[in-house]
Formats: sequence, C-alpha cells, structure tokens
Amino acid sequence: MQLAKFFLLLFYLFFSIQVVGQKNDNPEELGKIVFEALVKKDSVLFEKAKATKSELSFAFHKMMKKLNKEVDEKEIEKVYSMYSEKIALSFIETIKDGENEGIIWSEIAYSKTVFNERSDSDPELIEIGKTHLEIEYNGKTYIVKIGDSIKLNGNWTIEDTIHWNGEKHKDD
Repeated sequence: MQLAKFFLLLFYLFFSIQVVGQKNDNPEELGKIVFEALVKKDSVLFEKAKATKSELSFAFHKMMKKLNKEVDEKEIEKVYSMYSEKIALSFIETIKDGENEGIIWSEIAYSKTVFNERSDSDPELIEIGKTHLEIEYNGKTYIVKIGDSIKLNGNWTIEDTIHWNGEKHKDD
C-alpha cells in the first residue's frame, strides 16, 4: 500500500510539473508569466504563476519541521483550496480594474518586473519579497502589484494575490 501511495505521489508531482510548465527561476520570470497571462486574459496560463499543491506542501513541511511540529495534510488541502480561489479571483479583478481605466490588455507592452527582498526572508527556509509589474500602454506606465512573491522549492510564485495599482507616479 505504501508503495502505491509513493507511485501516486510521484505521478502527481510529475503531472503538476507538466501542467504548470517551466519553473520561474527568478521574480522577473514570474512577472513575465503574469504579463503574458494578462495580455491574453488567460487564466490557465496564469496558473503558472501560482504555487502548486506540492510546492505549498513542501513549504509547510519544511516550516513545521523547523518548528518541531506535525503537519496536518487536511489543513494543507484547505489552505491550498482557499489560496487557489483567492488568486484566481484576483486575476479576474485585476483585468476588470485595468479595463475600467481604459486598458486594452492585448495592446500593453512589458516594461519591467521590480523585486525587493523582504527583511524577514529566510533563504534556508523560503525567500520572499515584494514584487510589481510595470506595463506600458498609450505612452504611460502602469503598475500591477504582484505583492509578495515567494520561492518554493526553487520556483518563484505568487504568495497571495495580484492587484491593479493604476498609473505609475514619479514617487512609485
């Protein structure tokens, strides 16, 4: 029975990697995935920017081991479900908020991804930082806040949600 569970887990991990595609080796790659998904309004492509269930589980196990605590697999399932719903909704809201300001997503241009590592980032456990995407449209620069991005098992992902932040101002 344990062997069957092991092979099922291997299959799940392999399938997760195949569905999600390449890893986001750095925050800039994460930003480009978010950009491409926004241009195409493609929620399936946007999935590449979020953590997989196996990555989230890996992080939970690593954190709990450091705290000498047990991991509740049902809790991981619950957290992942809430995370997936929340992040999918934020993608839809970001598109709508941009459109409400006149953005035609298929006409935006990538400018850059800005990443600032947080002071509480722990490279031995997880790396985490504030990230935003700068896009160009009709001669103006706009910001999409990716918020906290987090490196889980070598893959940079969105920790929480994305948000439309509107036109960039000189002090941004």
